Amino acid sequence: MLLAGHPLAHCVTYNNYKITTKGDAVVLVRVLVLMFLVAYGFAMGTTPEYQLNGFGKLMSISFFFTAPALYFLPTYEAWKNQQPNVNAIALVNIFLGWSILG
Repeated sequence: MLLAGHPLAHCVTYNNYKITTKGDAVVLVRVLVLMFLVAYGFAMGTTPEYQLNGFGKLMSISFFFTAPALYFLPTYEAWKNQQPNVNAIALVNIFLGWSILG
């Protein structure tokens, strides 16, 4: 345990910052994967049904699950990180998420 006056005390704070940065990278990966799945599902949904195989039909239906998941990702991240104002974040996400303000 390092005390506040110890010369290496700043390293503990720096390591905590690294953990936060790693968490931010995980959020970015979640966003990118959900964006890909939403775009792929939308693309499969615009293809005529007779041209799709079973996987294409599954992906076109998955759009209806992945699009809301991408939309509510900020609310999920707030809940996961135990933010004290999750309800306010959810309300802003619901009512202003479609705009630039959300």
